[in-house]
Amino acid sequence: MRTCIFLLFVLVIFSCAPQKVDFEVSDLRCEYLTNPIGIETISPRLSWKMKTDKRGSSQSSYHIMVASDETLLQKNLPDLWDSGVQKSDNSTQIEYKGKSLLPGMKVFWKVQIRNHEHYSSAWSPVATWEMGLER
Repeated sequence: MRTCIFLLFVLVIFSCAPQKVDFEVSDLRCEYLTNPIGIETISPRLSWKMKTDKRGSSQSSYHIMVASDETLLQKNLPDLWDSGVQKSDNSTQIEYKGKSLLPGMKVFWKVQIRNHEHYSSAWSPVATWEMGLER
């Protein structure tokens, strides 16, 4: 009897465990460039790729965080822009819609996406862009 209860317990635990996320965010770009310096536009466009080996997998939403300091992003405390979760399969040319950026300012950003099954990726590695000295 104890063996049956134990096996039932193990079965319940494993069936409730979250499924493995088999995709990630990669290749973050700002204005088509990786970690660019000297961006002149006041609303840079951001892009990324969904990296997966699973056939038919697609993005269903994204969440972008932008901060003036990398440590703020590590704490999920964006001080420049938090897009919130946006239902969209678009991962290219997403326009920055945060606070005004100063000349010479270095900006840090990251992205999290959800797939078509509504599983979330881990946050991407932090990427950067640096504003030009004049506008």
